[in-house]
Amino acid sequence: MSKENSQPADSAPLKPSRNLTDRVKARVAKAGLALDRRPPAPGTKKSPRTARLGMAAGSPAEEQRTARSLRRVYSEMRGTYKEYRRQTGSAAVPELRDAVQAFKRGPSLTSLVGVAIFLEDRNLLPW
Repeated sequence: MSKENSQPADSAPLKPSRNLTDRVKARVAKAGLALDRRPPAPGTKKSPRTARLGMAAGSPAEEQRTARSLRRVYSEMRGTYKEYRRQTGSAAVPELRDAVQAFKRGPSLTSLVGVAIFLEDRNLLPW
């Protein structure tokens, strides 16, 4: 008789699905486009479109845009999870704290997927 290995509701799977990684990547790209469409900040001379056209892959401007996009998606996830916790009264999950700290130490797609795993497990990602 074999036992089924079930994970507690508050733990993360060992590996994120490729599908989740693709979805997070697409969401970050969408956030980047939204940032590009924002009007320029007061006192700046370049439009977002002009700035984007001048960005080469790997340039400091492109890296800054990517970091802003990652932070924007993280902020969305944070708000979603805070609302979930408020509604359910559930406690914070230590593994999620670890994933959040990893993202804050080095914002990257990989560390953001680590955070997204927890929301996906609770069906909180609408995208």
